[in-house]
Amino acid sequence: MADKAKHTPGPWTIGAPFHVGQRILGPGDDKVIAQVYGSRDRGAARDRRRHLRDRRNEVADAALIAAAPDLLRMLKEANESLLARGMYPNEGMGKEIAAAIAKAEKK
Repeated sequence: MADKAKHTPGPWTIGAPFHVGQRILGPGDDKVIAQVYGSRDRGAARDRRRHLRDRRNEVADAALIAAAPDLLRMLKEANESLLARGMYPNEGMGKEIAAAIAKAEKK
C-alpha cells in the first residue's frame, strides 16, 4: 500500500514580495513552501505593460498556491458529504472530485 503524499500543513501565506518572485510560506512564516516567478522573457522587463501583466499573473499564481491546503481540505469535506448522500465516486462530479484529490495527493 502506497503512503499518502504529505504536504506541509496550512495555513500557507504569501510572503512579502521578493526581488525575483513571490514566496509562499508555511505556518509560522519560517518555511518557504514555494517561490513563484514571472516571465523569464527579457523583453517583458523592457516593456512595462508586459512586465505588469506578468507581475499580476505571478501574484495570482502565488495566491492560488497559498490557498491549496484550504482548497484540498474543503474538497475532501465536500466529497465526504456527497458520498454520505449516496453519490457514487466513479460517476459525474464524484469522479472529478476524486481525480482532483488524487492529483493533489499524487496518487
